[in-house]
Amino acid sequence: MTKRVLANLGIAAVVLAALWALYSGYRWLWLTTGWTWPFLVDDLTMPPLHDVVTRLFEPAATGQPSLLQVLLEKAAFTAKEAVAGFVLGASIGIVIGVVFHFSGLLRRGFLPFVVGSQTVPILAIAPMVVIWLGGKGLPVWMPVAVIA
Repeated sequence: MTKRVLANLGIAAVVLAALWALYSGYRWLWLTTGWTWPFLVDDLTMPPLHDVVTRLFEPAATGQPSLLQVLLEKAAFTAKEAVAGFVLGASIGIVIGVVFHFSGLLRRGFLPFVVGSQTVPILAIAPMVVIWLGGKGLPVWMPVAVIA
């Protein structure tokens, strides 16, 4: 391994150790003093970190794979949506940019609508996109990629 990779691994280990210490210290302080603000600290609201880590390797439910495997599968699905959305958005954006660059008529005609479309909140458009594309027989992740 190169020195840079080792340095990055060292930094990651230090950050994880600091987060572990901060969490455990906060938990210890609140349990020993009995403070309840901003929330009650007990084994339900703030379990020991070793319990959390142990839980990752146990089945998510009876007869199911480990919780870590389920979380990794869900993360991969979300990453697929994000990458597809990025590729789709970048491709369409480049095509629109090239067309607007070479055609003054199209630029003057459509640029106000493109700029105006950026003012509409995504929360207003997302349900319509999901319903419209969801009924087209596309993969489940496609509407989310289009929104992205």
